[in-house]
Amino acid sequence: MNEKKQPRYRKPKMEHWQVINVGLFLYDILAVNVAFFSALWLRFDCQYSEIPVEYLKPYMMYIPLNTLVCVLVFWRARLYKSIWRFASYSELLRVGSATAISASIHIIGI
Repeated sequence: MNEKKQPRYRKPKMEHWQVINVGLFLYDILAVNVAFFSALWLRFDCQYSEIPVEYLKPYMMYIPLNTLVCVLVFWRARLYKSIWRFASYSELLRVGSATAISASIHIIGI
């Protein structure tokens, strides 16, 4: 009767803060794409049918690259490792600089 005893408590695969970080990561992907499309949509008086193909085609080709660049810049700025409950001036500077860098890359890229 050599039965192995299984532990009563199993450690969760992901910690709570890791789940939050994944949520923030997914939110950033959504926000970057929605913001880019909203700017295009507003440019043409909130009518999708008025957006010329000359604008939609580059948008569709560029959006995956733009999303990747933004997420990489945010990750490199360590925005997904901050504890926002204790955010300070340094986090504000990191958010501002990451946004400025990703916006600059977007302007050059598009």
